[in-house]
Amino acid sequence: MHRFGFLLSPEESTLEVMVFVEALRAANKAAGRSLYVWRELHEQDADSLWEVESVVVFGRVDAIAQRTSVAARLRSLAARGRRIGSVGQGVFSLAAAGLLSGAKAAVPWSHMDCFRELYPDLGTVDGCFVIDRNRFSCCGQLATADLAVRLIEGDQGTNLAVEVADALCLERIRCSEEPQGKLRRAGYKALHPKLATAIAVMEENLEEPVSLDWVAQAIDLSPRQLQRLFRVHFQESPSAHYMRLRLKRAKSLVEGTDMQISEVAVACGFVSLSHFSRRYRMEFDSLPGQGRSGGGRSLVRPVGPESTVQQNTLNETQVFT
Repeated sequence: MHRFGFLLSPEESTLEVMVFVEALRAANKAAGRSLYVWRELHEQDADSLWEVESVVVFGRVDAIAQRTSVAARLRSLAARGRRIGSVGQGVFSLAAAGLLSGAKAAVPWSHMDCFRELYPDLGTVDGCFVIDRNRFSCCGQLATADLAVRLIEGDQGTNLAVEVADALCLERIRCSEEPQGKLRRAGYKALHPKLATAIAVMEENLEEPVSLDWVAQAIDLSPRQLQRLFRVHFQESPSAHYMRLRLKRAKSLVEGTDMQISEVAVACGFVSLSHFSRRYRMEFDSLPGQGRSGGGRSLVRPVGPESTVQQNTLNETQVFT
């Protein structure tokens, strides 16, 4: 029987926990026996409750960086060859605990800049998930199902994994190499195939913005056609959309790293700090850096009591004691 331990944070997505649990539940049902059991892990738990074969960190449990007892337990499990991984922003916790050295990591695309700034020596992939020996990570959301099915496949074989995928109504099981960019732009492609390409060009040129004429030429459209597409599908101009992408990246760097505000401005293509501050305030109704705690990394929060939703999610699952 394979025991899973879940580390949760207040910011974690309940959807991701439910999807992972449903995959394990489906595996048990398809096999006709308890292949997997699972429980939530807490810092104050006795060592015996931490005796698991796999640990999954859901959400951003950044306090691991400061709470040496949790990090030490994870490192102890890793030293004994146990499988340790993350879903969504949990990858930050693994990195902070020193558990990703020599392993590839799948980071949610919206937090990739922060991760690379904080951990420049760690290898990242654009895949929706990655399983690298006894480490795994996933960009989160619905890709959590693909990760869970692939882990089950590695444990129990392809036949059972296919049954689990069918139970979860997955049209197919995505491979780890499938880029997140393809996933996040699928909705845009449903509206118009050129939109995905235009947005991709913009996202690839945030630090050194290109002209809209250049974007239009890159996707084989006229500037007027590009304007019309954005007006029809987003009710805004391409330049407004481009600016919003740059400001979103800026907000991610401001809240998730210790970069100076001037460095963030340059990293997002703003030559003037005053122009950056003005645009940032217009978009987010606050000045960049306002509310930063301790000079940066305002996303680092102590782990508080589990929410009622989280508790109910696990109470409805099979747990081991």
